[in-house]
Amino acid sequence: MAKKINIEVRYVDRDTCSRCKKTGENTEKTYRKLKSELEKLGVGVGFKTRKLPLSKLKQSNSVFINGKDLGVLLKEEGGLGVGQSTCYGCSKIMRKPCACKTYTHKGRRYRYITESMIKEAVMKILRDKTQKVTTNEAP
Repeated sequence: MAKKINIEVRYVDRDTCSRCKKTGENTEKTYRKLKSELEKLGVGVGFKTRKLPLSKLKQSNSVFINGKDLGVLLKEEGGLGVGQSTCYGCSKIMRKPCACKTYTHKGRRYRYITESMIKEAVMKILRDKTQKVTTNEAP
């Protein structure tokens, strides 16, 4: 059974919003590192970016692993809190005050998604897949 990890970063504006820019950069770096490591183990890794319209601002500054929101994946493990704070970049784009996502991971608060958060979420997906395969195998 071939395994595949798909990583998707969603953003509104990587030029004006420093949060979207940093999350995008971290996602691309993590993808490059994981791709070579995981392909040696027979796991394919895909990457894509999705520019969102302003109407989808609440979905911005997010990473999805195999279609699952990183914030939800790591929250299940008790290792991540997702909140909001004023985002000056998006406020400039929207021409009104607005809040964007923040992430609390291992006791530190971030305005972007870190490389370690992405790697942790990918490893969780791989563990879950392995457990399902092991559980579903005939005795």
